[in-house]
Amino acid sequence: MAAPQTAMVQPAPRGMRGHVRPPGDKAISHRYALLAALADGRSDIRGYSTGGDCASTVRCLRALGVTIEETGRDTSGLQLSITGRGLGGLQPPTGLLDAGNSGSTMRMLAGILSAHPFATTMTGDDSLQRRPMRRVIVPLERMGARIGSQDGRPPLSIQGTQRPGQNRSSSGRFARKRDHDGARAPGHAGSYGAGVARVRCAGRGQRTFCLCEGGPTTHRPGTGGAG
Repeated sequence: MAAPQTAMVQPAPRGMRGHVRPPGDKAISHRYALLAALADGRSDIRGYSTGGDCASTVRCLRALGVTIEETGRDTSGLQLSITGRGLGGLQPPTGLLDAGNSGSTMRMLAGILSAHPFATTMTGDDSLQRRPMRRVIVPLERMGARIGSQDGRPPLSIQGTQRPGQNRSSSGRFARKRDHDGARAPGHAGSYGAGVARVRCAGRGQRTFCLCEGGPTTHRPGTGGAG
């Protein structure tokens, strides 16, 4: 067995100066791609994460009829041009949606698909198929969707509804403390509702949240860490 490596880091004698451009954030990349897909017209995204999970989101959106072009790449990530289809404009896929190993793709896209009146099946790799999804399934079913699963685990068979979330309420208690995609899923579905959808969540949800069609979506920030 190889000996562990040790690195000694010492302060620079005269300080440090320079510019650093961090790579694209995975969690933000997921959300902006999804919002761009639901918007009307073209959105240009810079610094989109090059990770496999974010590639799964792009692949699933393309399968749902969203036009996504990679227009460039730099040290911060990809440059994408996404032509949104508008709220309710996604098309039924011709086959299974494969989320790979991305739980975020599956959880948040489940909320969006629950607001489209067609049937979709989402699957993933062996690891993703072992992950519990009840924190997504329960609130979305309360909002009117019908979701089949393997004892609460993927694949998820989603039959969406035209107008979800009318005067329904969902809470982030269905999600783990530091993973609020479970709360974000009903938030995405509630964006389509004619009534008021109240979602409690913390972190990125209070900065990256859908606009709704036909009625307000109320976001009530909670406490705790970011998702």
